[in-house]
Amino acid sequence: MKWMRRDRKISLDMYDEHLVVSHILRLTDSRCFWYSRAHHIALDGYGAMTLIGRTAELYVAALEQREAPAHPVVHPGQLLDEDLRYQQSDQRRRDRDFWVGETADLPDAVTLGRSSTPGAAAHRVSGAVSARGNALVDRGGSVRRR
Repeated sequence: MKWMRRDRKISLDMYDEHLVVSHILRLTDSRCFWYSRAHHIALDGYGAMTLIGRTAELYVAALEQREAPAHPVVHPGQLLDEDLRYQQSDQRRRDRDFWVGETADLPDAVTLGRSSTPGAAAHRVSGAVSARGNALVDRGGSVRRR
C-alpha cells in the first residue's frame, strides 16, 4: 500500500506516451491487486469505470475458460463527432430546457471554504499539444511494461 501511495504522488506527464500505468501486484499465490492510474486527459471517471468493467469481463471469462464477449473499440474522433452532433441537435436544446426548469428553484451551492483553491494533490499543466502528443492520441496510446 505504501508503494501505491508513493506512486500516486508522481505526476504523469501528458507529453509522455505513458498516460496510463497498470501493475499486477502478487500478494500471495492466490491473491493479487490490480493497481492502475491514468492522467485525467486519457481517462475520466466514465472511462475508468468502463475499463474496470471490461477488465472484470475478461478476468471472469479467463477463469471460466470461455471466450470473452466482444467489445467494440471506438476511436476518440468518433466520440467527438457524436458529441458535436448532439451539441447541435434539437435533443440537446430540449435537454437543456428541461434541466434549466428542474433546477430553477434550487438554492445556490453551499461551500465550507472561502475559495475554490484546489487541494495539495491537484496539478495543473497548460500548454500546446505537440505533434507527438497528437500522434499518441491518434494511435490510442501504448502500453508500458516496467
